[in-house]
Amino acid sequence: MKKHRKSAFTFIEIIMVIVILGILFAWITPNFINSLKSGRDGRRKETVYNLKQALQAYYTEYQVFPIPPPPPASSLDWGNSFDGTNGEVYFEHLPENASGIEYYYDSDGTGFTLEACLERPSATDDSCTGLVSCGSGKCAHVTQQ
Repeated sequence: MKKHRKSAFTFIEIIMVIVILGILFAWITPNFINSLKSGRDGRRKETVYNLKQALQAYYTEYQVFPIPPPPPASSLDWGNSFDGTNGEVYFEHLPENASGIEYYYDSDGTGFTLEACLERPSATDDSCTGLVSCGSGKCAHVTQQ
């Protein structure tokens, strides 16, 4: 009489698969998270550049940059559109200060400083000027004088 043996994975084989999957997960996850941070930083840099263009267009129309009220208020209504007094839209949707990432705008009317904190800065990024406190110490920064 022949005994039929059921074919199955051994306990050691299952443990080895779990260990290999854990190592792959530990290796892939940080790279994926860093890619997300880099993508968000790229979007912040682009937004700061586009805001600079919008502020220059505003200056062309009114011969003055928007002057913010005393801190912590800001003349730019973050999360909404940036409109002129005549109703023209200079920036459709200003970024919101979400997830601890700050945007900062300051102006005396003749010039402005605009900054956004970066999550994963590169060596070529600007240091923050102290207008906004960033965990990384690096900002997307533009100044117009």
